[in-house]
Amino acid sequence: MTEELWSSTEHVVPTSNESIMRVECPALPELAVLRQAVDALLNATRSHDTNAMRAALHAIDPSINIP
Repeated sequence: MTEELWSSTEHVVPTSNESIMRVECPALPELAVLRQAVDALLNATRSHDTNAMRAALHAIDPSINIP
C-alpha cells in the first residue's frame, strides 16, 4: 500500500484472523481496485488456479512476473 493511501486511512481494526488487520478508510478508487485484486488472488489460491494467481498478482503489481 502506498504511503499516500496508508496516510488516508482512518484506523486499523482486527479481523477474526489475528494475523490479518482490516484497514478502514474513506472510499478511494485505488483501494477498491486493490481489494478486488487481493480477493481474486485469495480465491485463485484456494482453487489452486495458477493462471488466475498470475493475473491477480499482475493486477496488484504489473512488475510481478511469475513464469
